[in-house]
Amino acid sequence: SYIYQPNNTLNYTVPSTTSTNTNRFLFNGVQLGLSLNLGSLLLKPSNIKIAKTEVKIAGEEQNEYLITLTTDVKRRYFTYLLQQNLVKIQTLAYQDMQTYLKQTKYKFQKGEVPFETYNASLLNASNRTEQKLQAETNFFIAKSELEAIVGAKLEDIK
Repeated sequence: SYIYQPNNTLNYTVPSTTSTNTNRFLFNGVQLGLSLNLGSLLLKPSNIKIAKTEVKIAGEEQNEYLITLTTDVKRRYFTYLLQQNLVKIQTLAYQDMQTYLKQTKYKFQKGEVPFETYNASLLNASNRTEQKLQAETNFFIAKSELEAIVGAKLEDIK
C-alpha cells in the first residue's frame, strides 16, 4: 500500500552543486509502497501439491468409469447374443411343434388318434408359441439396452 500526500514534502535537503543556492527536495509529493503476502507465498507449494493430487484422482476416476462402461457394454452384448440364440432355438422348436400339430390334426380327423392326444398337442403348441414370443421379447429388450448404451443402432455399427 502507499500513501499519497502531494502537499507534504520531506524536508531533507541535498546541498546543491551549482552556483545557485537552491535546495532540492528528495521526495516531493509521491510516495510508493510495496506489500508482500507471505501467507500466499508459503501456501503456493502446498496448493500445487493438492492440485496435482486432485488431477491424479480425476484421472483414476475416469479410468474406473471407462472400465465400468466397458464391462457394462460387454455384459449387455453377451446378453444380446444369448437372447439371439434363444430366439433361434425357440423358433426351431416352434416350427417343429407346428409340424407335429398338423400331423396330429390330420390323424385326429382321420380318427387315428384320440381327442386327448390332439388336445395335448394343441396345449403344447400354445405353450411353445408363448415361449417363442417371450424369447423374442427378451431379445428385443436386450437389443434395445445394448443400443442405448452404445448410442447407435446395431445395424449401423456392423
